[in-house]
Amino acid sequence: MTEKESAKFKIRMDDHPESQFQNEFQDLRVEKLSRRLTLITILIPCLVGIILFFVYRDIQTRVGQVDTGTTEVKTLSKDLETRFSSLSAKQTQLQENLSEQIASLEKTTVALQKNLKEVSAAINQVRSSRISDNKKLSDDINAINHTLATLMPIPKDLETLASSIKVVNEKFSKEQERFSLSLEGVKNNLIKIQADIIALSSAKIDNKALDLALKNQQEAYQKQLGQIRREIEYKITLLESRITGLKPADTPSSKETQVKPPKTATPAPPAPKPAPELTPAKDTVTSQPGAKEQPVKDTVTPKPPPEDKPVQGSSLPKPGTFIEQDIK
Repeated sequence: MTEKESAKFKIRMDDHPESQFQNEFQDLRVEKLSRRLTLITILIPCLVGIILFFVYRDIQTRVGQVDTGTTEVKTLSKDLETRFSSLSAKQTQLQENLSEQIASLEKTTVALQKNLKEVSAAINQVRSSRISDNKKLSDDINAINHTLATLMPIPKDLETLASSIKVVNEKFSKEQERFSLSLEGVKNNLIKIQADIIALSSAKIDNKALDLALKNQQEAYQKQLGQIRREIEYKITLLESRITGLKPADTPSSKETQVKPPKTATPAPPAPKPAPELTPAKDTVTSQPGAKEQPVKDTVTPKPPPEDKPVQGSSLPKPGTFIEQDIK
């Protein structure tokens, strides 16, 4: 500076030498101020760009978290659909098995009813034949007694008659025991049929209870999905409100920067505080293994959306008693 200015320095006999010196001093001040202004104008856009970059990265990470939540909901819905399809297939299989068992039991009941009718007809026939045989036997005994009264001196004939009467009585007792055994077998078969009918009725009632339990479980899954959807919508609205709040303010006009330069460098605006962690609802979905959960934070603790109360499952019907009718 001294060498350059020494070449220009000349002594003149002017009337106003101080004015030229003042002009040079003002030019130096203006040059210094222009350098400061250029530095400030370069630093401020750089700081604003850095702040916008960090804000953009924060928004990008939070939007990624929302996308992971939607994928988890989709996987959960697919899992529920597969479970419902498997349950419906099992239900149809149970219905087919029950229909086959019912058909076989109906066939056996028809056959047993037919056998019962035949046995009852045979019993009636035996009873009628027994009554007629008893009448014949009583008539024979009366005739024998009459002959014995007339033939008292012949003991041999009496002994033969007594032995024949014993043989006839033994035959009738044997036939009676055989028919009583057949009646007991028929009674046992009837008891087995009644037990099968009671088991079949309880199986039908258990099928109705299964349908009711499946319906209640489906309603609970639907309410759980609605709760998760409301939570995701609430997070999205919260992020949108924060994005609108983080937009940069308008920069001051160029005239103000030229006229009144700032004395000190303006500090960078403080970074936004992280939002508080949203408390998940009771019916939350368990995240898949490998997925990292990052909480969304804010300065004010927002209230979570209202939770749906779980559907109170109606009491399952107990297997009822089957009204049995006497098979005639």
